[in-house]
Order: sequence, then structure tokens, then C-alpha cells
Amino acid sequence: MAEEILGKSVQQLKKERTIAKSSFTRQANFISRGASSMLQVELKEEFIKLSDCFRKMLDAKEDYRIGLEADIKTEDIDKSVKEGEAKLKEIRDIVQTNLWSKYGGSELPVAILEAEKANDKAADVPVESANLEGYEVHLVLLDKRIKEAISAMSTWERWIPVELGGRVKDLRASYYRLELRKAEFATARTINEQGTGVKLLPQPATFTPIARSGRGREEEEGQDEDGDEDYAQMSCTV
Repeated sequence: MAEEILGKSVQQLKKERTIAKSSFTRQANFISRGASSMLQVELKEEFIKLSDCFRKMLDAKEDYRIGLEADIKTEDIDKSVKEGEAKLKEIRDIVQTNLWSKYGGSELPVAILEAEKANDKAADVPVESANLEGYEVHLVLLDKRIKEAISAMSTWERWIPVELGGRVKDLRASYYRLELRKAEFATARTINEQGTGVKLLPQPATFTPIARSGRGREEEEGQDEDGDEDYAQMSCTV
């Protein structure tokens, strides 16, 4: 029956299943032993190989299952699939730990923190006629920082903690609100230029700073100087 469906005997299918499982196990063990000394590109490449081995193992097991579908003794196949899934998750955690702790953990959080700082500074600018150009500079800097954070997130998308992705989403939403707020500054400028004598009083920012964890605040203290230098350079171009 198996030969009619798959063109292979049950024994052939069983052998292919064994070979596929062995390849997956060897690759998993290779990563487990060497992950701590691998470079970023090596970790990613080896995990891709592991994922490919896992897919081949599942295919071989499924073919073997089809060959044995008339036999009630398929418990070993179910057990092997579960073991393979558990091993894949185990190795993924190892790869993620090494990738994130060595590379992504020092890149993405800093990019997000810089964007959050730029967001807070823009939100704190009072609505006054004289602040229109300065506010636009803040928005340009914020847009730049958000794009940098999105780029970093794209690089690490498969490996980043879920909560960091949420922070980037919040930043994008805040940017759009702040962009709309620019109209208030334009209105203040128009009133001032018309010479009505009406002075627009500073208004408190209606956007609260994005909440950050204790670790985030510590990172911010270490990044203040670099962020201020970027803002100073952009201000000189206005």
C-alpha cells in the first residue's frame, strides 16, 4: 500500500525518517556545543540549517505515518514529533540568548530609548509663535530616531522580546499625534504676525512621556550626551 501511494516501502520510509532525525539531532547538538563561541551571522545561519532539518524530519515522519496508517502502532511517531518540537524550542532559546545578549540587547533598546527621549522633548515644547521652527526640528529628529528604531527592530524581529516591539508601536502613534500638533504652532505664528496684540500663553504639553522601566532610565542617563549632540547639530541647520 505504501509503495502505491509514495513509491517506497515502509522500510524505506522508516530509514529516511531515521536519517532525517539523526541530521536534526546532529545539527541541534552542534549548536548547543558551539553557540557561545559563534558570531552573529553564524548563529543565524546555523539556526536556519536546524529549522530546515526539522522540516525534513517532519516530512519524513509524515510519509512514514502515511505508510503505516493502516497500522495502529503509530505512537512512536507522535512521540518523535513532540521530542523534535521540544528540541527545536530548546535550541531556539539558546540561539536567542546568545544573539540577544551579545548583539541585539545592546542595539535595539538604545535605539528605542533615543526615540523615546526625542518624543518627550518634542511633547514638552510649549505652543508659542517663536517655537514653530524649533518644534519642527524636534519632529525631524524624532522621525529620524523612530526610523532607526524600526530598522533595528527589523534586523532583530525574530529574536526580540515582545515588549520592545510594543514600545516602537507606541512611538509611531505618538509621532503622528505630535505631527498634528504642529498646526497649533502655525496658528500661534499667524496670530502673532497679524499684530492683534493677542499673546498666546504657553500651553502644557498634552502628551505624557512614554513610561520606561528602571533599566530604561539607567540607559537614558548614559545616552543623554549623544542625543543632545545630535539635536544641537540639527538645530544649527534651521
